[in-house]
Amino acid sequence: RFMRAPCRFTILAGFFACGLVAVAVQRLVSPLGYRDFGGRLLSRPRKLLGLAGALLALGFLADASAFNREQWFQTLTTPPPSELPARTFEQVRGSRHRMYAYPRQNRGTLDCFEEAPLDISPRLRTGLAAEEYPLDPAAGTVRRVSWSPNEIVVEADFNRPGVVVVNQNFHKSWHADGGAVYSEGGLLAARVGPGRHRVRFWFLPTSFLIGLGITVATFAYGAWLWRRWSGRRNGVSR
Repeated sequence: RFMRAPCRFTILAGFFACGLVAVAVQRLVSPLGYRDFGGRLLSRPRKLLGLAGALLALGFLADASAFNREQWFQTLTTPPPSELPARTFEQVRGSRHRMYAYPRQNRGTLDCFEEAPLDISPRLRTGLAAEEYPLDPAAGTVRRVSWSPNEIVVEADFNRPGVVVVNQNFHKSWHADGGAVYSEGGLLAARVGPGRHRVRFWFLPTSFLIGLGITVATFAYGAWLWRRWSGRRNGVSR
């Protein structure tokens, strides 16, 4: 459901695919009489097939560049914000044409250019006195201790069980220490008991851990292959 614009997500895979096409073309159209891996001369259809692969690779890159250049242009040419940065992080309405300027102002934007159907809470608000607040004001008070994109710490002082609400979108990868995290109408929230509590929200997606594991395993495997190849070149068995 996030693939409305597949070019955005396939461009990295496309670079690797184009590299493989280059290897194939080099084999198919070699300067040594157009020979294949077995040393046999290649026919004209095989050579044309290699050329077609190269043209397809160029076409892929042209397609990906044609779509992504708009975002690259906006990212690299957006002028710096003229407004002073907010003293503490806050949500503003914003403008989709300047969405890359707001993070430098210590602000989040509700109106931004995003084609993927992300889960956005209809209860997001701007102009709040505080971005973290009690769901029921009569239950107590909430005060921010610290804020970062991946960690939010607040102090809650409740006279009865209550809910701490954060004015940003909920995601299943949010966790909470000092409270039970859940989605309050699409907003990040945590249930806490009566008394004074320090609630720490922290974000750690499982996909990041999986990707990190794959990356480490890939580097380890690549190092093993390099040592093996290097040993064979030097006549040493490893």
